[in-house]
Amino acid sequence: YSFSMYEQEPQPKIEKQEVINFLKEKGNEDSSVLELLRKWLEQEQSKIGAISDPIECGVANIKHNIDYAKLLIEANLLTEAWECLNDSLDLASGFHQVELLAEMKELMDKI
Repeated sequence: YSFSMYEQEPQPKIEKQEVINFLKEKGNEDSSVLELLRKWLEQEQSKIGAISDPIECGVANIKHNIDYAKLLIEANLLTEAWECLNDSLDLASGFHQVELLAEMKELMDKI
């Protein structure tokens, strides 16, 4: 028996810039944009989920949130970006990530 017909085809990698361009072009209310953003977030989260070390995983999560906030800033979704960074401050503090905390606060000051 071959179960290959049940295997999921690998999804093409979604580039961050593609998401930014789509957000700029169509806005964050468009369902196709939201679907692309959801897929990009799932793609990025799956990379983080593959990390077995809890500290490395936490730091990767913080870095992902910073990257996501930068995407939102580039797409001019400033409130969402600020909220994303603000939500990550405690996590970065808990992991004693001084440089990441500084980067988040610097980004928040620019918003």
